[in-house]
Amino acid sequence: MRTLPADLIIHKNLLSSTDPWKVLLDISVPDGSTLRLVNDIDNITYDGNLYTALPFEFDQLKHISKGRLSEISLKVANPLRSVQAELEAYSGLVGETVTMYIVNKAHLAVDYTELTFTFEIINSSANAVWVTFTLGAANPMGMRFPLYRYIADYCRYACKYKGVECKSTSSDTSCNGNLLACQNHTSEDNSYNFGGFIGLAKGGVKLAN
Repeated sequence: MRTLPADLIIHKNLLSSTDPWKVLLDISVPDGSTLRLVNDIDNITYDGNLYTALPFEFDQLKHISKGRLSEISLKVANPLRSVQAELEAYSGLVGETVTMYIVNKAHLAVDYTELTFTFEIINSSANAVWVTFTLGAANPMGMRFPLYRYIADYCRYACKYKGVECKSTSSDTSCNGNLLACQNHTSEDNSYNFGGFIGLAKGGVKLAN
């Protein structure tokens, strides 16, 4: 059972108030950034982060049969195509996280842990009016295992060169993904961030548990 802070309980029980409740969204993006939106006509700052005003709405929770988990539809307005651009760049943002906060504009410093909800993007689509996300909990039976392909001499971060995992600061514009590139083909030795598994190379030591 969720327990709200005393300030919020008092405000919730008021018969009328000029201080509205708002829904905030954090939508994670694979490049390490976060889209922060508020369903309002004005931007809002919460927990040190700026939330951009943009209309969005949730459809009713759907209970899915045949072994699938419950889903909910999130529709975000698409006037400037800003959210759609992230969908096109990152495979619809499928697998990314959406965190929802329900906050009161008069009490933004209160602990909202009990009014925070996290979902995974299961599917997405876009048209001229809306970007639509299908949200739900990840089905463990549909998860990839193991999470990565374990290749000895190829870096799994090469497709996102200079990204948050690679961390290269070289002047080079691309990387072929092998260990030699990390060591010699750039202006730095970035091999400590190499995303391959050199222990799997022929003759290497292999440990499993």
